[in-house]
Amino acid sequence: MEKNVHLKIISELGNIDALPTIPQVVLRLNGVLADPNSSARDVAKLLGEDQVITTRILKLVNSAFYGYARQVKTLTQAVVILGFREVKNIVLTSQIFDLFKSSHKNIRDLFDINQLWTHSVGCAVIAKNIGERIRYLEPEALFIAGLIHDIGKVVEINCIPDKMPDVFRTVQEENISMIEAEKKVLEVTHCEIGKVMAEMWDFPQLIEYVVAYHHKPSLSRKFEQEVAIVHVANCMVRMLEIGSGGDSLIPQIDPFSWERIGLDQDTHEEILTHSLEAISELLPVFQMS
Repeated sequence: MEKNVHLKIISELGNIDALPTIPQVVLRLNGVLADPNSSARDVAKLLGEDQVITTRILKLVNSAFYGYARQVKTLTQAVVILGFREVKNIVLTSQIFDLFKSSHKNIRDLFDINQLWTHSVGCAVIAKNIGERIRYLEPEALFIAGLIHDIGKVVEINCIPDKMPDVFRTVQEENISMIEAEKKVLEVTHCEIGKVMAEMWDFPQLIEYVVAYHHKPSLSRKFEQEVAIVHVANCMVRMLEIGSGGDSLIPQIDPFSWERIGLDQDTHEEILTHSLEAISELLPVFQMS
């Protein structure tokens, strides 16, 4: 990203203090999980300090999304069953959900943030399913990348709420995409804003590239496969009309991405069917008031 664009974004986000930071529990969890001597009991003890996270993990592990036959009653049991990597992803999902939830009051008269959350969960589930089908090494990483791909929109809603009515009005009046409306009104896009925030939050580079290039995957010079997967997942979830990214347009799948992933039509349809079930099972765990 050019330096002047980076500086413009920082200047544009004059209310950046309004944006919630990634909670300490995530940083502490990273430390515990990085220690080879850590046990499931150690992880459960840390997570048990946060009642909201505890409730969500137990609710999720006992949901149809995982489908375990016996009820899981303790955090330690949940950590043993799910494994460290999956627990970390659930915690990150929980914290990302809270970022969305905090935006609810800023824009409720213009756009239902629940719809953006639903869209993001749908993209995450489909991205993970694609990864599993093509035997990608860490499909859980694709889930988080899909979940956070539109984080720039959450930042916009939190930090420049006075300008967002014009963005949504432009989308509706001109029947154009969010990204086109952002260029007209803000002169920067949620992809550019999201990349800056991913850097500030010290997310992995994979996340930065997915956030920056999920609309233009052929421009990505790193993590081409991951960006292509999230791009395709984003298009698929729009085809299914699951949630909303802020406009009603269905983007065309970039031929580069389709080729890079190598899906056939039968597999494509299977992914859509399986994803619909998984999304409907996952969403009730995270509900906004």
